[in-house]
Amino acid sequence: PVSFSALTAWNIRELASVSGRHGLLSHAADLSDAVAARWDAERQTWIDAGPGAATSGRLRTADAFTALLVVDDPQQRAAAVAALSDVDAYAGRFGPRGVHPDEPMYDPASYWRGPVWPQIAYLIWLGVRRGPATSNFADQLRDTTIIGAVASGFAEYWDGDTAVGGGAVPQSWTALALVLANTRTTSPSSSG
Repeated sequence: PVSFSALTAWNIRELASVSGRHGLLSHAADLSDAVAARWDAERQTWIDAGPGAATSGRLRTADAFTALLVVDDPQQRAAAVAALSDVDAYAGRFGPRGVHPDEPMYDPASYWRGPVWPQIAYLIWLGVRRGPATSNFADQLRDTTIIGAVASGFAEYWDGDTAVGGGAVPQSWTALALVLANTRTTSPSSSG
């Protein structure tokens, strides 16, 4: 999956920055290039490779946007931010929808096929704020995720349009909203 590859590359960069093992950066760059190569301009997202790529790997899901953590291509980044900020696509009133609403399997009340997941929203926010001229959208993404977390009672996940929570309430990982609440959107000085 693109999301796993992006998270791995991002974590390699982070490890290199704190450990001083800068030789790791070439591995992160190779993996980041592989993620960037999975861009599908028609679907405006990164798609998975492998056995399910022709079917489920082409579904437009929010977790694919974790690629923003490592992809530097300005056209891909701009198109991804446009899709994420589109109210008819991913931009819900209470955070980023987990699946594009035009996908047949979209169901914001189901466990994995449509609701906002706070840990995914947080990673997308980190990726969005890496880019130039994205602070307004990064602020919006941060704010809608915080509002969704609070309105859902700090649920495990919630509907991006209604904030109706699902799963465990409260859920510890939804405390990421508190991390978001204590940040200001500025481009981080590091590459990751």
